[in-house]
Amino acid sequence: MLTALKAGQQVITSYKPSMPGTSAQVAAFTSWCESVASAGYAGEVWATVWHEPENNFATAADYVAEYMQFQPAAAASGIKFGPIFTTYPFLRKGFVLANWMPADDDFSYIGIDHYAGADPAGTFTNPLQSISQFTSYAKSRGKVFGIAETGVAPDLYTTAQTQAEAAAFIEDYESLGSSVRFMLMFNDPPPTSTSPPTAVP
Repeated sequence: MLTALKAGQQVITSYKPSMPGTSAQVAAFTSWCESVASAGYAGEVWATVWHEPENNFATAADYVAEYMQFQPAAAASGIKFGPIFTTYPFLRKGFVLANWMPADDDFSYIGIDHYAGADPAGTFTNPLQSISQFTSYAKSRGKVFGIAETGVAPDLYTTAQTQAEAAAFIEDYESLGSSVRFMLMFNDPPPTSTSPPTAVP
């Protein structure tokens, strides 16, 4: 992390404490936050706890309560702190975003994990449409958001895609606008032959 920060890059970091989090873990996180701030990098660091909490917690209330054990330390140190959700259960299982969100003053961003095929509207539905409940929630509260994971790998929710479909899905993100602060690709499929890959425009 320090190498990236010294190179002028921002860093997104995720912590997965025990459930429930312990006082020792809160103290360790607090110490880490203070060290980041004292080194002058607080404004360049984005942090979260329990990335994709909907996969770890029985209820939204349980998650928010645990999140709030760690949030004050990040806020006091000036570190950007917020939840990162995967879209699948919100698009397919009826999860309600507002139930999983802390109070408006207790998050500085929303992170979004979205993959081709997560939306029942269609495998290559424009991702901006699929993530709109998250982006709208953030914007309506004057907050920013980021794409923490995205991809078109067929081993997730899709079974096949043409290169054109895959490229179009990723290119659609270019219209996100100024509220997006980061975007990370994840889980590209491994090559299936020794032939050189074809460049995606």
